[in-house]
Amino acid sequence: MKLCLLSLLLFTISLNAEVVSLESGWTFQLDGEIEPRPVFVGMSLVSQGYQVPIRGRYRLKIPILVFPEYSQAIYMDRIHSADQTFWNGKAIGSTGSFTPDYYPYWQKVRYYEIPISLLKQGENELVVEIECRETQFRCGLFRSIPLFGSQDEIKDKMVFEDVNQILIAALFFGIFLQQAIGYALNRSSKSGLYLAGTAIFFVGWRLPVLNKIHFLMIHPEVLVRLLFFLSVYFSRLYHVICPYSF
Repeated sequence: MKLCLLSLLLFTISLNAEVVSLESGWTFQLDGEIEPRPVFVGMSLVSQGYQVPIRGRYRLKIPILVFPEYSQAIYMDRIHSADQTFWNGKAIGSTGSFTPDYYPYWQKVRYYEIPISLLKQGENELVVEIECRETQFRCGLFRSIPLFGSQDEIKDKMVFEDVNQILIAALFFGIFLQQAIGYALNRSSKSGLYLAGTAIFFVGWRLPVLNKIHFLMIHPEVLVRLLFFLSVYFSRLYHVICPYSF
């Protein structure tokens, strides 16, 4: 038992050594502004006083004290809404489209690999240009603190998050099966069946397919709109049929 705990501790220390949380030092500069302003990541731009529509760029200076042996990566989770990301002035990735062909691709996680040829010992600069035009969105690097480091370690984190999403989806899928089977056996009312539908569709957006949808050859907007529509539809049906359930 002690040996297992020691192994887990050593693995955690190794992981932390390979991946850096980019929590502080960020600035944001709106298009048309002369000077950038300090901002927080993991918080939306809207909550920090910015108004939609927003177009501008995040900047962060990242020191590399020891030159790495392998290529690195940056992980920024999801961004509202479109982005173009640069490392030391060179493009390393983009998601969505900017005006005039604006398309918000907030569903996709931002994982961008940084070739070792773009790295330099000393100060490096990360620039994330974003555009957000949806008033119902929060805009920017809102979901979590970006990570920088080893490609393998960051990919391990992404896999862990996918497993977590699968467990949550499985939990609600269990609710769906319980209610559906109960209805089929005439042991629950119709309201239970609507509850089952609500459970499965309300959490459908959490499915890892939304994390990895960029590997599929379909347009993501179709799936996303379908999931949200069904979620609202089943929720309203349930409250109409069983208005005093809560």
